[in-house]
Amino acid sequence: MLHTRLEIRNRNEISFFEAVENQFQEIVQDFSKTLNIAVIGKKGVGKSSLINALLKRNHQNPGIEAGTCIEVNPDLKILKLDKRVKIIESLGFDNFQENISHLTRELFKPIDIGILVVNGDADDSYQQQLDALKNHCDSIFVVLNKIDNWDGLEPSSVEKVRGDWHNTLKIETIYPISTSRYQSKTTSDHQLALQHLYLLRQDIENVLDAKGKTLLMARHISQKKSHAKNIIAKALISVAIQAFLPENIAYITATQTAALVSLYYLYTGQIISLKYAIAILSDFAAVENHKDFVLFISSLLPSAGLVNIESSGIKAMTITLAMLSTVNSLLASGVTLPGNQRLQFKFRPYKKRAEDTFKTLKARQLGDLRFLKNTIEPFVV
Repeated sequence: MLHTRLEIRNRNEISFFEAVENQFQEIVQDFSKTLNIAVIGKKGVGKSSLINALLKRNHQNPGIEAGTCIEVNPDLKILKLDKRVKIIESLGFDNFQENISHLTRELFKPIDIGILVVNGDADDSYQQQLDALKNHCDSIFVVLNKIDNWDGLEPSSVEKVRGDWHNTLKIETIYPISTSRYQSKTTSDHQLALQHLYLLRQDIENVLDAKGKTLLMARHISQKKSHAKNIIAKALISVAIQAFLPENIAYITATQTAALVSLYYLYTGQIISLKYAIAILSDFAAVENHKDFVLFISSLLPSAGLVNIESSGIKAMTITLAMLSTVNSLLASGVTLPGNQRLQFKFRPYKKRAEDTFKTLKARQLGDLRFLKNTIEPFVV
């Protein structure tokens, strides 16, 4: 039985979208997970300012919105960043166990990350709290806060106190930081403090990344650029590899839509569907005067079987960077998608810049995440 060209095209489109959906379901992040963090420490150690530091919030940009803080008692607070992300702030883990109801306690099992905050001279009474955290939390971090209090920021004094805490708590890694800039207009230029605050954030993000929970926390961080870069750079690495697969157009489209879903969640907290993400990509087809989405994507992306690594992978990376940079720019500006007319004014300039950026790229650079993050820096607002 003969099929008309229209019937064949429709059949191919159905096959294409089925392949996209199958691959999309495998790679898209699961946003239904929960994230629970416990921040433990005595009064005055800087628990609240540490939370704001992790969220990159300061006195001009408050960390917790009104109505999201549940004060169980003066020494125990539950900060509900949203219905899936909660931070417990308490004097001690024993305080948490004694004062919270059984039902509420169940909401915080398991606790993904436990942070013990200390300051001043080493105190062995903290060992009990550290042991409790080890028993109830998947990952533990010890933070030595307020290091700007020691001897005019003399490095030798800080290192001595840090060493004393190492010996007392018998823990390998302690992060000496200062959170003064997150609780007042005071700013600290102590390089050791800034360096280890950055390392603390990175190590926490590594733990969350391994759990598939990075974006659950990231969407509450005031400065989202680094996370947007990470989403886009990882998508670029994926499409560079997928350019050589037999069904490369479907795989690449799935990667692009999954990245769109992640960017949308990062900026809005909303979980959009594959259909919605496809609608956003379809807007790019309209910009290029294509009525058929599949033909549009096929015209931009590399044909399967190309053996030139640089031209095939870079072609896929170029269009992906142009699309995702456009979407990121609009979302960062608070623009609603899809169907926004501003998209057409941003996409073509991004596409031209991406072509100019990638035309000198070598095959060995296509899978270098750090290199790609630096390369796309000008594209991510």
